[in-house]
Amino acid sequence: GRVRDEYGMQKDYRNYLFESYLKIVKKLELPKVFVFENVPGILSASPGGVPIIERIRLAFDELGYLIVDDLRSNALFNMADYGIPQNRKRVIIIGLNKK
Repeated sequence: GRVRDEYGMQKDYRNYLFESYLKIVKKLELPKVFVFENVPGILSASPGGVPIIERIRLAFDELGYLIVDDLRSNALFNMADYGIPQNRKRVIIIGLNKK
């Protein structure tokens, strides 16, 4: 994690894996809805000083999707609340095609 990485994960390629997800959404010819899941660290990651969640919001908006405005407050879920037998927090983003 960030604590062990000498660069604070600023150079970690995984910060940009959401771009691969965007490519898949495009290839699927812009479905009506998508579900994107990730680790809670995505909410605080800021490689190059730009929060990843802002990059995600902008990229999905440009692709034609609406997502919730405040991801920090509205996209973090404890999976134990949904039947998973362990406390595991995950970020879940649901995107709706603007059309």
